[in-house]
This record gives sequence, C-alpha cells and structure tokens, in this order.
Amino acid sequence: MVYLTGDIHGEHDVKKLASDKFPEGKDLTKKDYVICLGDFGFVWDHRGESATEAHWLNWLNNKPYTFLTILGNHENYDRIYAMPQKDMFGGKVIELRPSVFILLNGYIYNIDGKTFFVMGGGLSIDKHHRTEGISWWRQEEPSYQDWMRARESLDAANYKVDVVLTHDVPNVIYDIFVDEDKNYYKAPYELPKNLEVIRNEMKLQYNDWFCGHHHQYRHFDKYKLTILYNQIVPL
Repeated sequence: MVYLTGDIHGEHDVKKLASDKFPEGKDLTKKDYVICLGDFGFVWDHRGESATEAHWLNWLNNKPYTFLTILGNHENYDRIYAMPQKDMFGGKVIELRPSVFILLNGYIYNIDGKTFFVMGGGLSIDKHHRTEGISWWRQEEPSYQDWMRARESLDAANYKVDVVLTHDVPNVIYDIFVDEDKNYYKAPYELPKNLEVIRNEMKLQYNDWFCGHHHQYRHFDKYKLTILYNQIVPL
C-alpha cells in the first residue's frame, strides 16, 4: 500500500503522521510506503544534522512503514547533494535512515508494483526574505542534468507511468489559478513549463499525478491531478 501527503516543513506539519491523526499507519508494514511530496524539512540545518532533526528522523524510522520524500523548494540542497546515493526501487535514492529515503529528480521508481516518475523542486517566492545557504538554496529548481535524466527515463518507459510525483504543478494548473484569481502569482520559472511540455507536448500517459507546494487540497479530474497538503491519502 502507498499513501501520499503534502509538505511536512520539519516540525511544523510532521505531527500529521502521528498515530492519532493517521491511525491507518499503525496497521502498515515496512513493505508499505508513505510519500511526502517535497518540503520535507528534516535535512535543513546548515551546520549539519541537529538534535531536532535526529529526533524526528528516528521517529519516522520507527514507524511501521517505510517513509519516502521527493524534493521541494525548501530543502538544504548543499547537504542533500553531498550525501551518498544508493540504488533502490530501480533508481538512485539517499538513505537518511534505514526506513527513510529521499527520491531524486528524473528517475522512474518501481514501488509497490507501480511506476512513479519523480520531479521535485520548485521556486521559493519568498527567497528575498531568506538567506542563501541558511534558509534558501539555488539548487531548488531542477538542473539540466535532472531534465536529461527525466528524458532518458521517460524515453525508456515510452512516456507511460502509473503515477507522477512532483512538488509543483504543470502550467495548465497555474493557468486555472490565474483565471480564478488575477492576483495569483504566475510561475516565472521553467519547472511548470517543462512539466507542461512533458504532460502535453510529449503526451505523458499516467493514471494519477500528485503535487504539494500550494498548501491546499484540490483535485483536477480532467488532468487526473491532485494537490495535497495535510491530507494523507491512499493511492
């Protein structure tokens, strides 16, 4: 079984995974998975793993299930990209604990009998109020290498996967937001455009697409796309 949830932001939202809020988790096993859609927030302190981070990573590791996260915009990329990678689920991952892993951009993973295309990252619209290397990192947007890996992975899969996991949404969803609210910020960067190219021009076939980033719950049936925040939903 696979469950998905939106941003965790470190201590801010991690307690949504507590047993009283997610009772289904008590009956899962290490062969079941909970996936965070970016902005995990527990690889954050620029000085290295803090006592708080260690506490919550151990807490997650002690859950009966296996915890996975993709990358968001609010991540310490200096630390993450310095960590060793290992082969798992048919792609590369970073192991934070024996049952806590980061899924990396551009790979197609085989998890619980399904294929998941992953492209995390995003733009911090509040970066002007943050400090580079302490609370904001330039690597927050996917790199050229990430997109080349994605192209290679999708070519090999004939542009057909079961599930797409991204932090941000493709441009077609931004267009809906802006139509509804002219003051809604229009994504001034390449990630949503590139996701739209993959979705529309390259005709990516998928059954479900899940995103975080926008701090809301919303489902777009036409695009088979769901934005999650504090919800924890089964696939």
